[in-house]
Amino acid sequence: MKTLGRFIVVFVAICAFAAWFSNERDAQLARTTSANLASGQYPGGSPAPIARWSYTTDVDPMASGKSHEARIASTNSFEFSFPYAGKQYALLFLRNNPKYGKDVYIRITKGQMICGVSSCSVAVRFDDGAAQNWPASAPKDGDSTFLFLRNYDSFVKQLARAKRVRIQPTVYQQGDVMMEFQVEGFDPAKYSGKS
Repeated sequence: MKTLGRFIVVFVAICAFAAWFSNERDAQLARTTSANLASGQYPGGSPAPIARWSYTTDVDPMASGKSHEARIASTNSFEFSFPYAGKQYALLFLRNNPKYGKDVYIRITKGQMICGVSSCSVAVRFDDGAAQNWPASAPKDGDSTFLFLRNYDSFVKQLARAKRVRIQPTVYQQGDVMMEFQVEGFDPAKYSGKS
């Protein structure tokens, strides 16, 4: 019984560290992107690219298989009123996880994206095409800094052909907020872990 208790404590500690590390990695990406866009520079003095995809592949210890993720920060920043004041950028994620499946979601660091109890829709525009009412949903845990976009296959197919994607969720006490992502350069091979 004592061994089981130790195992549970170690397991909980590992899960907490993994969650902290994932959140810290997202926050670091947003901070680095913010600083790079503000200065127009990336490390080494090179000009900041318009967009920069980040890819990760991890083994999911709770599911058999690998989890693949691609993410990019918005090129535009926005500021909300108190208590969410301060400049921030949105993050756009693509995820293929053996436990959760395929997802597209956006994340902000401060604020509350509004979505109904079961679903909502957000305006999505690929390049200069017409804005589409895209079905979306809040995460199961209720974290309003995340918003999941449905129809993964259709979204990824259109994203792969686009240079720019604009997403406009509704944010509590801020109204509709447009987030622009320069998605040109998305590499499906890196995303799938084959590169």
